[in-house]
Amino acid sequence: MTNEAEHYRRAMRCAIVPAIVGVAILVLHRLTYNDFLIIAGIAALIVGLIAYFFGMRSVYALRVSAAPQLMRWPNILLNFNLLLAVFCVFAGGSMAFNPPILWTVMNQGTEPAENVWIEHGQDRITFGTLAGGQSATVRRKIGGGNVRVIWWSMGAQQVCDIGHRDIDSVRHTEALSIVIDHLQAKERRDR
Repeated sequence: MTNEAEHYRRAMRCAIVPAIVGVAILVLHRLTYNDFLIIAGIAALIVGLIAYFFGMRSVYALRVSAAPQLMRWPNILLNFNLLLAVFCVFAGGSMAFNPPILWTVMNQGTEPAENVWIEHGQDRITFGTLAGGQSATVRRKIGGGNVRVIWWSMGAQQVCDIGHRDIDSVRHTEALSIVIDHLQAKERRDR
């Protein structure tokens, strides 16, 4: 194995591995919202920065060697990683500091609750029809404001104000559960 081939492979590994690991952590965090992945993402950024410098060292070695034509793709990929890292920082930071909340509506009555939705400020979360004893859960990112539950029961529209809920104070590990029981609705706290 020649010295140029070794530098080329090292530079390509330093370009490809951090990109794959960083994007995989970002996607997993988007799917699971696991707080451990925030720490893993920060660690991946640090390791990726170190890999960038090692990769650029190999690109420089290729440049001064007899094979400067081999430095093109590692150089492009390493510099692309910097842009990808900035994107991951902004996307991951947005998900970490403004996570969605798990909303659950449960119909504890015996009659079906039809066209159930929650109004929260300017946002609306639609749950559809819930039979007696049925519940529905949705994960949504919405702003603050008053929470109202609206549904149809026995041919009449029912509206119940839960009250003001500052969504910014709710962590994504928490959930807002709202229980419908015939003509009333209330928030249930299970934390």
